[in-house]
Amino acid sequence: MRKMAIIFFMITMLCPSFRVLADSGGYIVKFKNEYIPESINNSLIDSGLGDNVYLTDNIDALKGYDTLIEYIETNDTVNLIDGATDGIQCFSIDETIGDAWQLDMVNAQYAWDLATYGNDINVGVIDSGCNRHIDIINNLVGGHNYILNTDDYSDNVGHGTHVSGIIAAEKNDFGITGIAPKANIYALKCFDANYQTTVSMLAKAIYSAIDDYHCRIINMSLGLKANRQTLYDAVKYAVDNNVIIVAAVGNDGDDTQYYPAAYEEVIGVGSVGANKEKSYFSQFNESVFVVAPGECYYSLKGTDEYIKAQGTSQATPLVAGSAAVLLSADYSLSNTELKELLMCYSGDLGEEGFDTEYGYGLLNTEALLKSVIGQYYISPINNGEVIIYNNTADDLFATGIWSEETVKGGFCGKINEIFVPPQQKISLEYSGEKFKFFLWDSFNTMRPLTTMRKGEMQK
Repeated sequence: MRKMAIIFFMITMLCPSFRVLADSGGYIVKFKNEYIPESINNSLIDSGLGDNVYLTDNIDALKGYDTLIEYIETNDTVNLIDGATDGIQCFSIDETIGDAWQLDMVNAQYAWDLATYGNDINVGVIDSGCNRHIDIINNLVGGHNYILNTDDYSDNVGHGTHVSGIIAAEKNDFGITGIAPKANIYALKCFDANYQTTVSMLAKAIYSAIDDYHCRIINMSLGLKANRQTLYDAVKYAVDNNVIIVAAVGNDGDDTQYYPAAYEEVIGVGSVGANKEKSYFSQFNESVFVVAPGECYYSLKGTDEYIKAQGTSQATPLVAGSAAVLLSADYSLSNTELKELLMCYSGDLGEEGFDTEYGYGLLNTEALLKSVIGQYYISPINNGEVIIYNNTADDLFATGIWSEETVKGGFCGKINEIFVPPQQKISLEYSGEKFKFFLWDSFNTMRPLTTMRKGEMQK
């Protein structure tokens, strides 16, 4: 049996540095089938990772059973570094933070103008948890603490709260705004107060994001230097279930690859600064699929404060949040289709075409959304408002109706004739809690838009 190497693990937070912990001594064992000899049963612990996968501290007990074992690998201790905050200014909710140039760089306003805010898209943030910050509380819908196996996913490290804010901080009159300010955040806490987790716990959170929380997107601002089968199996399960996985490529500033970003199925994200040049700390290798601004990013801290951080950890949630925006425009979009859109519509930087510093280029939410909405776009209902966008050269006519969602066998309410000039958008408003706006989406099928959207969101 080959000697297992100690894995180096890095989380990107305030500083692009990391330290190494020794191997925990534990192992992950996957058997080829359900048959396990009685003589080794006592040395195995249920991993929670599905059939035939166990944890053990006694690798010697497995000697002589090679023919029954599919693989054995170290269940490595993983360390999350909370970067130094010396000289990094914190702000309260009563203070002005300033313009978010990162959102301007990726053209987030275009999505908001069309009321695509990541509406009700489930995003799993596998990290150190998330605090109930006043600027995200309405979008923080659930989660789990895999360390203690409880529902207390509060963040005593700060990394997960910062990442979650970049995705889904609310669009209000204070603080910051996430790129998908109406997405649902599930805080999947794997890192404890000692900044530690394991490969098996990380994999467990991935499976849970899919099976328990029905996440369409998973954000992993983390990475490890060695490919581990346990991690890849979890990633592959997610991808096979049409989940979009976005991961940080690392902060060493060299060509070392980190997993899961290095997996072909994953969208690996590098960082650029305000000048659109590669951040000094961002990795450069084949794992870089796209880049996004990751420097000097203000996001959430504690329950009512904000803090500036930088790293590929901060660039990654911008891409994950943009994916939520696109899914709120077209929920049928597959993970494969999203990767293809990123290839085609990211802004090319560096060498022409793909390169190892910028991947396929800079995230461009406007270009991505325009490619999805096609001829015309009808937004979800947002605070009583529906946006209709006509991307054709012709006048667009439609018929809409205010109606109760619970009405069966017909509609009742106010009928509206709708006209949208070429290359224009209009806003429709309604009032009253019991009424929703239905628009016949193809102008021929008479299929109510909101009913269609609601059904798709339940998939």
